[in-house]
Amino acid sequence: MSEVVKIFELERIFADLVVLWWDTKLCHWNIDGHQFPALHPLFESQYNALDDLADELAEHIRALGLKVPGRLSEYQKLADLVEADPNGSADEMVYALKRDYDQIRQDIETILSKNSSSQAVVTIDLLTRICTFAMHTSWMLGSSLPPQ
Repeated sequence: MSEVVKIFELERIFADLVVLWWDTKLCHWNIDGHQFPALHPLFESQYNALDDLADELAEHIRALGLKVPGRLSEYQKLADLVEADPNGSADEMVYALKRDYDQIRQDIETILSKNSSSQAVVTIDLLTRICTFAMHTSWMLGSSLPPQ
């Protein structure tokens, strides 16, 4: 295994992005109620962005000399995220997706804090962009929820 892939847990991050992409698609397809007009296109823009980020990470893993995990069973073993309930209410869907974005951000921040002196500049940049997207998207989703 490439040392960079191992150190930065790239396969797990990739699996999390794929799981989150799928959950976002399911929420997009199953959203209903008064929040539909706002959330349906929001979820679509998010799964499209996740698709781009996952593609970029997959190509990076390939450039580091490994094959990308491709079976659903592999994603389930590798991923840390809990699947969203596509039958939940709009707020439950948003909470679940927000939780997942927060988890990805926290995981990447932890990985980067342990490896900040690494020479893997491209990997660090890519993970930083994924982390930034996760933070921004979590904020966007949280802004659509009622105050707690």
